[in-house]
Amino acid sequence: MKKQKSRMLTVSVVAERLGCHPASVYRMLEDGRLPFIRTGRRKGFRIRSIDVDEFERREIENCWSYEKL
Repeated sequence: MKKQKSRMLTVSVVAERLGCHPASVYRMLEDGRLPFIRTGRRKGFRIRSIDVDEFERREIENCWSYEKL
């Protein structure tokens, strides 16, 4: 299995990619819905792009399963 290289994204980039406010991304980080790496003492968060991809995939699956109810 080939290991994928992942870019490290800032909170603002993730927010733009997900179409939400950066405060929403911080909540996702605090809730554990989105894994992160802390890079500094204050607000130094980085999120791997493959984790954002996985998060988007899970959210889409959740939407579809909700629609089937």
